[in-house]
Amino acid sequence: MTVTSTPRRVLTLRELSVRTGTYPLLEGVSFTVDGDERVGLIGESGSGKSLTALSIMGLLSPGLTASGSISVLDGEVIGAKESALAGRRGRDLAMVFQEPMTALNPTMRVGKQIAETMLLHDTQPNKKAAYGEAVRLLERVGLPDPERAARSYPHQLSGGQRQRAVIAIAMANEPDLLICDEPTTALDVTVQAQVLDLVVSEADRQNAALLFITHDLAVVAMLCQRVLVMYGGRIVEAGTVADVFTNPQHPYTAGLIAASDLDAVDAEGHLTTIRGSVPPAGKFPEGCVFANRCDFATDICKTQPPWTGVPADVRQSGRHSDHPAGRDETGGQDFGYACFHPLGENAE
Repeated sequence: MTVTSTPRRVLTLRELSVRTGTYPLLEGVSFTVDGDERVGLIGESGSGKSLTALSIMGLLSPGLTASGSISVLDGEVIGAKESALAGRRGRDLAMVFQEPMTALNPTMRVGKQIAETMLLHDTQPNKKAAYGEAVRLLERVGLPDPERAARSYPHQLSGGQRQRAVIAIAMANEPDLLICDEPTTALDVTVQAQVLDLVVSEADRQNAALLFITHDLAVVAMLCQRVLVMYGGRIVEAGTVADVFTNPQHPYTAGLIAASDLDAVDAEGHLTTIRGSVPPAGKFPEGCVFANRCDFATDICKTQPPWTGVPADVRQSGRHSDHPAGRDETGGQDFGYACFHPLGENAE
């Protein structure tokens, strides 16, 4: 008899909402990430991707209030004391930020910064052991002279080297969840692929769950198994990468995919774009947040569309009308879409 083990649930968001004053920034965000998964989070700037990551880390700015639930390894983030959250950051979950120069302390040598992370969480017995492990981590992330890099200040390293150092800090205590927020945006194209390979290899080596935030759909297609599409602070579509990218149901998803095709131009040679732009906070339409930019919007879109959970077999068959609206099998937004006018399997 074959025994199938259930993947451990690392991250669960349920109805996460974040507000500033009277303005909603995130609304009803629900999804899960298991320990063996690599999940992409995509959307235009201003869609709420980084805010979602900061909410998970418990790093929201003063003036922002969060409600709902964020569970990391069954420990609740929302409402937890800062001392408790500080004890978990860098151990249970870690984050690689977009700009390594601002993520590192400019007044501290790189090796000491990595060592400090381990000492704070008691994963090394003393400073000497922690520093030695920091040098080994710098070697593992591909720095050619790790001892010299450990003695260096951040400004003495290149952008790619700094990002490798940030990844070393993030992975120092072998976290169960690694969040990457556009980790290659500030890097040269020639370095980006190396850093992406490093992120994946380190996550796989430590069996860490990966939540990868990016604008680059090609990166998601290469790295991730599932994808969440975010717009206006809401998840508007989700599913496996293959299903969502080959058979998008939400017009916004289809627009992102079309805009990522650099070979597709109109008669005047212009690239495909999504008309309009992302509104500022508090200015999104009532109901469907994409309605003012959508070519298919009707009066019903003035009300918020329910989430239609779509299992993989239903999505692949194209029989979306056979599946009732509502949360998917996980109780969240891991598979499905929120749209009154789904495009169907022939969407372009």
